[in-house]
Amino acid sequence: MLVETTRHVLPVLQRSQSLQKNDVSAAARKRAINAFRDDTSFSSVLLVAARALFGNQCLVWEPESFWTAFAVEYDLDVPTLNRAKFLAASTLVQTPRFYSDANVFEKTCLTFCDTMPIPGAINEASPAQMAWGVLEAEMLMQAEGTTPEFDYEPKRYAATSMARDGLVLAPGLLVFSQDELNKQIRSSVEDTIRAVHQTWERISKDSEDLRDYEYSNTAVDVQLAKLASVELYVRGRAARYGAELAALL
Repeated sequence: MLVETTRHVLPVLQRSQSLQKNDVSAAARKRAINAFRDDTSFSSVLLVAARALFGNQCLVWEPESFWTAFAVEYDLDVPTLNRAKFLAASTLVQTPRFYSDANVFEKTCLTFCDTMPIPGAINEASPAQMAWGVLEAEMLMQAEGTTPEFDYEPKRYAATSMARDGLVLAPGLLVFSQDELNKQIRSSVEDTIRAVHQTWERISKDSEDLRDYEYSNTAVDVQLAKLASVELYVRGRAARYGAELAALL
């Protein structure tokens, strides 16, 4: 999934970095404006749309200057959620504290998943939201030519969220926090983890296999069902993500 998403997404993200307003057709400009009107747009889509409308220099503008430019040039009051999404993406590519600060990690994952973060409050991101946040962040950072490593705070945060959700094996995109998750599992589950891993390797390659697998109430199948829900959520978003970015420019 990551390889396929990268193949479709990276060329668009990389191309957008050198865009100037005169490089963009009227049709592409209209699509970019419509992306900012639609509060289901992905954060990355909004980043590319902003570059198409104003050029890459808009990333360093003060937020109010950015919203004012939209109002003056395009007669658009950017929806509140899209303001948060754009700022999350533009902040990530400029100062990737996502990889070192648990609070930034949480707020970014929530925002990338269409959830308005609450400043100054803890609103724990689910394993599925974290998995998508990590994937979209990785696409943005790869386009910038860097792949940061996660520090302790996001690892601990992700592990705590997964432990509360009952997971004993981290989904692939959250494997960076498996060691921290192991520390939070109170009982011996090595056999369960081994069985989950073996079956997961067999059924996770195809989305239909994940949907058609007959999940029971055994400890192994409960874990598999949790992993499948995360994986299907991410795959569903990845398909739409790639299509929206490809159609933008």
